[in-house]
Amino acid sequence: MKNQLKRIAWLGLPLALAACGGGGGGDAAAPALPSGSTTTTVPAPVPSSSDFTGSVSKLLDTNGVRGGMYSKGLTLVANATDLVQTANGAVTKFSANSLAGSYGVKEMHGDQWYAVGRWNKGTATVGFTQNLTLTDANAAHYLIYHPATSSYGTSLAGAKLSCADAHVTKPSTDSTLTAVAISNVTVAVKADGTVDAAFTITADGSGGKVSKQFAGSALWANQAYAAVNLGLDGGAADSKNGSLMIGAHETNQILAGGMYSLNGHPAVYSLVCKVAV
Repeated sequence: MKNQLKRIAWLGLPLALAACGGGGGGDAAAPALPSGSTTTTVPAPVPSSSDFTGSVSKLLDTNGVRGGMYSKGLTLVANATDLVQTANGAVTKFSANSLAGSYGVKEMHGDQWYAVGRWNKGTATVGFTQNLTLTDANAAHYLIYHPATSSYGTSLAGAKLSCADAHVTKPSTDSTLTAVAISNVTVAVKADGTVDAAFTITADGSGGKVSKQFAGSALWANQAYAAVNLGLDGGAADSKNGSLMIGAHETNQILAGGMYSLNGHPAVYSLVCKVAV
């Protein structure tokens, strides 16, 4: 697959694109971050600190990362080239996506292996869509990660995994959603490289609680990619309401993340799962 940006329009709910790229995990040892890798940083932005929520524990290692960008009507997955991350952890540019003006980034989370966040203030270019005015009702959500290799099927197969580090961004919506949370998370790795994931997203909305269950599996056809659709409420994968991408992380750990849709509005989630002691 060419390492160029691919674009598709949603027909109702989002559709995930297959993600191409390398990255890696080892068998028993921690996946090594690529040597000579650097992170581009710029000074912390001028806007009020209230324009930013969340934090990252470390800045991204940018060598060999992929990125997904999700907004109303558009889903993009590509190699995350020309990535810029501010000193406070906000990703403001990668590939054809960029954030400008007096901007804000909410629900930031991650470390050197991955980063998630929600662009909800400023002017953005998202793929081929330029000068997109960002608001809570028209936000753009990102996930940057290091793709895992199928060796995870050997190193983590059958292990009991704990996914206590679970994070979500708030869906773009025309009505108020608060207290969005992810729960009931289960992730299992099989020897053939298949990763099964399931979780529940719950939010408090103007019309009461909204709760949806997601479940799906990702199987590496080769070392180059892993991205599939997630089923909703036990539905088939072609429900097109979410994506599951598998990333590398520390020793005996794996990252699962991607897009989910709540009432037709996109957001992103991330799960860092560890072998339970």
